[in-house]
Amino acid sequence: MPGTGLARESSGIEKFIWKSVLPRIIPLLRMLITPNIHTPEESGASLAWLATDWEVEGRSGVYFEGRKAVQSSVDSYREKKQEDLWRWTVEYLAEDEGEKARFEIV
Repeated sequence: MPGTGLARESSGIEKFIWKSVLPRIIPLLRMLITPNIHTPEESGASLAWLATDWEVEGRSGVYFEGRKAVQSSVDSYREKKQEDLWRWTVEYLAEDEGEKARFEIV
């Protein structure tokens, strides 16, 4: 999302491009790369809509691009990959063996 602090640890020129140039050419980026490039304001409005609007109340397990429900990637449905990611996450983030055991990773 151009215009945010996501590039804060990049070099000076990269930060300048991310913060000052890319936000001004978002319409061009949408045409050339993907329509799923949004300003911080657009993304914030979509997030607020997802959190509060009655149209999406009770919907779960749905992936959105902006305000449009879309299929997530093919890989996201592969249970083996989900299990591998969960195992890796617990393995690297658990503070100790007790915490790993709480998440059934021993």
